[in-house]
Amino acid sequence: MGGGVNHFRINNYDATKQSELKKIVVSKFGVQTTRSDLFFDGTVDDNLVKIVDLNKPLTQLDIQIIKDEIVTNRQDETRNILVFCNGSEVGISDTLAQQINPVNRIVVRDIQQEGMITNRSAEADIRIIKKGKKVKVEILDYISPTILARMDVDRTLFNERMEDYRAQIDYVLIDTDYDEKIFRIVKIDRPEKRKDFVSARYELALPHASARVAVKVVDMLGEEVMEIQ
Repeated sequence: MGGGVNHFRINNYDATKQSELKKIVVSKFGVQTTRSDLFFDGTVDDNLVKIVDLNKPLTQLDIQIIKDEIVTNRQDETRNILVFCNGSEVGISDTLAQQINPVNRIVVRDIQQEGMITNRSAEADIRIIKKGKKVKVEILDYISPTILARMDVDRTLFNERMEDYRAQIDYVLIDTDYDEKIFRIVKIDRPEKRKDFVSARYELALPHASARVAVKVVDMLGEEVMEIQ
C-alpha cells in the first residue's frame, strides 16, 4: 500500500437518517402525531400530514398512493393533505397544479427548499502524524449538517448553540495497524458524562513504522467519518 491519505464517509445510516429527519419535521412544523393512524403521520392545523420516505425524492407513485388511501379507505375525509418530502422528481408540481377537487388537496413542503437540511455528509478534519514507531492524532474540526439542522429546532437535545465542535462527537476509535479488513480498536475515547468532550488529541505507539493508522469519529446521531494514513 502507498503512503497516501484516504478519507471515507462510513455508510449512509439510512434508517437513522430517516428517523432523525422525521423528528426534525415533526418538531419544526408542529406536527401533532397520531399513533392510531397507520397511514398518516398526524395533523397540522386542519390538515392531514404524510411524511414520505425522506431518504429519496417524492415520486408520482407516492402521490398516487396517498390518493388511493383517501379513495379506498377514507371516502368521508374532507381535510387536505400536507406532504413533507426531501426533494421531488420532475413533474410533481405540474401534477399538483392540476388538482380540481375542493377537498383532499395535496400540498407539498420540501425540506430542502425550506432550508432545513443539506445533502452534505458529515466532515472531519483529522490530522495523523507518524514519526518512527509513534503516531500523533488530532481531530481539528467536525461538522454534521444534520446535527446543526436539528439543533435549530430541538432545544431539549441542544440547550445552547455549540461553540466547541467536539460537542457533536460521541466517541473516537483508533486502530494503529489497520489492514482494511477488520477495524481493531486500540484506543477508544468516549466520555463517561454527556457534558464532557472527547480529548481529540492522542499520542500512541505503533507496532511497526509502516503501520497504517485508521481513525473513526462517530457523532451523536451515529454517523461515522474515517480517515486512514
